[in-house]
Amino acid sequence: MDEVMRKIRGVRAAADSQWTLTRHVVDSLASELAVLDREGNIILTNQTWKRFARENTAGDSQNFGVGLNYLEVCSSASGVDAEGAQEILVGLEEVLSGTRERFSFEYPCHSRTDSRWFLLQASRLDSPAGGAVVLHIDITARKLLERRLQEQEERFRVALEHSPVVVFNQDRDLRYTWINSPVLGWAEQDYMGRTDKEIVGGPEGDELMAIKRAVLDSGVGRRVETVLTFKGERHYFDLTVEPMRDSTGSIQGVTCSATDITSTKESLLERERLIARLQEALEEVKLLSGLLSICASCKKITNERGDWEPLESYLQTHSQAKFSHGVCPDCLRKLYPEQYRAWEQEVQAGNVTGHASARLPDDQTKK
Repeated sequence: MDEVMRKIRGVRAAADSQWTLTRHVVDSLASELAVLDREGNIILTNQTWKRFARENTAGDSQNFGVGLNYLEVCSSASGVDAEGAQEILVGLEEVLSGTRERFSFEYPCHSRTDSRWFLLQASRLDSPAGGAVVLHIDITARKLLERRLQEQEERFRVALEHSPVVVFNQDRDLRYTWINSPVLGWAEQDYMGRTDKEIVGGPEGDELMAIKRAVLDSGVGRRVETVLTFKGERHYFDLTVEPMRDSTGSIQGVTCSATDITSTKESLLERERLIARLQEALEEVKLLSGLLSICASCKKITNERGDWEPLESYLQTHSQAKFSHGVCPDCLRKLYPEQYRAWEQEVQAGNVTGHASARLPDDQTKK
């Protein structure tokens, strides 16, 4: 009999030790835990659950512990506490009835000072008595991060929608997997799942493929200027290609940005053409400058070789001026008196002006 009692006490001590270890494990969890029986009554909670109840309950926190029916709490929830309560009630009933193994649901649980979110996870107890284990996991940090990411994505989306920049991703086969805004000329086609060779085609499509393939092979990004022809019109793009890596650093494709710089490029090309035309014009215009040596008697000028050259010949060589020969009235009167008298009569008759240089007959100009 004593031996039997010792064995019973040993089994009981082992059971107590196992229960103590289990209790310590449950209490060490950072998330609130409660065990429900088949009817939804709370039969066990951990220390984290109790601490949360004390810090967030205006009344007796014992009312939120063992003996409380969790299903009734959900069904009687009202006001801000009612958000998600109906979904949780239905999910828990399904777990407790055995129609589903697990149920999870994210819900807000804000305090007066803080915004908080929790993930409820309920798992069916695999025991003859049935029941469920309910965990409330604080996911506030994740939710706040998601909210910040959403805000940044929205700002990014708005910025891209109102800019000439197109951002897109392509996989290792250089097939398009995502594009932010189809404003490129070929975007009128179905581009998703296709390559530049299939969309653009020709040498231009081959060049784009080669640029991106080089980035995939080297793992080093590139920035180049590309030219694409759409509907007979040339378009210029400032293209940046970077390798797209996964969490392990393995290259999964490329991420690219393309800025349409056609108007800027055309302005630069037009500027270059204008400069070229001006340069041609300047080369045609020969300017006279510096101190020129001219004969006081015959009026010849020394040229750059030091030779004496007739004035009209020098001017024609160094400018766009052309000369026609005639005789001024003073020289006409001195050298050709008869022609001068005839010219003077023409002036008096109003047939010619007195300021015009008199032209001689061909036989006189040849003398």
